[in-house]
Amino acid sequence: MNLCTDFNRLLRRLIYLRKLDLSYSYLQSYIRILFSGLIQPLEYLNLQDCRLVSSDLEFLLSMRNLRYLNELNLSMNNFGTRTCANLILQFIPRCTQLTILSIGYCSLQASTIGQLADEFIKEKNQTKISYLSFKSIIPYYGYEFDFLLQKFGLIKTLKKILLFPQLHTYPGANDDERELVARELYRRCCQTLQTLNRQDLEIL
Repeated sequence: MNLCTDFNRLLRRLIYLRKLDLSYSYLQSYIRILFSGLIQPLEYLNLQDCRLVSSDLEFLLSMRNLRYLNELNLSMNNFGTRTCANLILQFIPRCTQLTILSIGYCSLQASTIGQLADEFIKEKNQTKISYLSFKSIIPYYGYEFDFLLQKFGLIKTLKKILLFPQLHTYPGANDDERELVARELYRRCCQTLQTLNRQDLEIL
């Protein structure tokens, strides 16, 4: 805790701080100590794989300077609880300048990702989101991919989505079979985008 307090003092002295990367640090329940009193207009914040919990998300949401963020990376944190999922949704109306959001491998259900799309759609006159990553640890069902793309396809500012998990997570007895499944899913997703006239939306 003393180290976190010292680091907080250092951060508060950096009056021109705009980008902060704390990825791969064990920060569970320490976000309040680290960020308390931080008022700089942060444009980039990377908290990938920091073992964050709901109390950390709650404090982040309380920060007034959150509205300046252009890029936020919360990927590889376990947000599988309903509390965490609901908190993730609250970032959208608070981060109106956000262009890049990474929440891949966070154990979020497809229904939560769909709600996330709804939040962006509500803010369609303000949102600047262009890049979104919500890769799951295991693939969503085919109909869930269709459902999500139909929603995200309505967000005109969005240009790239990372949604396909790693090949070894697909069903199949070997890599050849898994690759066939992955290709079929990709083809299906491309068809969905075509029906929405969103061939400009890159999916990876």
